[in-house]
Amino acid sequence: MTKILKSSTFLFVLLIFALPACSRADEEEAYLPREQIVIHTASGQDLLFGAEMALQPWQQERGLMNRTSLPEDGGMLFVFGGERPVSFWMHDTLIPLDMLFVSKDGTITHIHHRAKPLDDSRITSPYPAKAVLEIKGGLAEQFGIREGDKIIHPVFRNDLAQ
Repeated sequence: MTKILKSSTFLFVLLIFALPACSRADEEEAYLPREQIVIHTASGQDLLFGAEMALQPWQQERGLMNRTSLPEDGGMLFVFGGERPVSFWMHDTLIPLDMLFVSKDGTITHIHHRAKPLDDSRITSPYPAKAVLEIKGGLAEQFGIREGDKIIHPVFRNDLAQ
C-alpha cells in the first residue's frame, strides 16, 4: 500500500508540473470585454468609445499597464461599488492617458490630462468617484471633453433622454 501511495504522489506531483500553468497573470494579459459608452458633451456632441470594463479588483490593479498603444476610440472603464475616493498611478503604464473621474450619475467631475507614463505619483480626484474612464492622453482636450459632461452607460443608470 505504501508503494502505491508513493507512486500516486509522484505521479500527482509530476502532473502538476507538466500541466501548462494558467495563472491570474495570463488572464490579465487578455483584453477585457468591451462595451460601448457615450460621452455626451455640453456642446451636444456624442462621442463613442469602446471601453474595456475593469470590474474586478485584479483587473483594476492591472489596468492599462504594459500596453504600447490605445485606439482613439478605445479606453478602459474602472467601475467601483459606489462613490468613494480613488487614486491612480502610472506604474508600468507605457502610454500617456487622460483620466476622467465620474460620479454615480455619470457626470465627469474631474479630468487629469496627459498622465505621464511610468510615473508613480498618485493621481487623485478632489471628489469621490463611482468610476474612472481612461482614454488616450490628449483626447479630452482634442474632443472638447469637460468637467460636467456625462458618460452614458448602464452602470450609471442614465440615458440620453435624462
